[in-house]
Amino acid sequence: MSPPYLHTESEPVHQAGRDVAATAGNWQSWATTASVAFTDAADAARNFAIGSAFGAYGSTWNPTIARLAGEVDALGGNVSTASTVVEQADDDGAHLLHTQHQHGGNLASSLRREINFAV
Repeated sequence: MSPPYLHTESEPVHQAGRDVAATAGNWQSWATTASVAFTDAADAARNFAIGSAFGAYGSTWNPTIARLAGEVDALGGNVSTASTVVEQADDDGAHLLHTQHQHGGNLASSLRREINFAV
C-alpha cells in the first residue's frame, strides 16, 4: 500500500542532469573528430567538387555539434537545478502543511471544549 502522502526523490533526477551535462565534452570531442575526418576526406578526394563538398560539410559540422554540446550542457544543468528547486519546494511545502496541521489541531481542540469549561 502506498503512503498517504507525496514525497519527491530528486537525487536520481539531479544525478541524471549531471550525467547529461558530463556528455557535453564527448559531443565536442566527437565533433572535432568528425571535422578532422571530413578535412582528411576533402584533402584525399581526387575530384575538386567532391573535395569541396567534404570541406563545406565539415566546416558546418563542427559549429553545429559544438552548439549542440553547449545545449546538452545547459540541459543537464537545468535538470539538476530543477530537481533542487523541486526538493526545496517539497521541504517548504511539508513544513507549511505541518505548521497548518498543528494550528488546525489547536483550533479544533479549542472548539471541542465544553462551553462552560474554564480556560
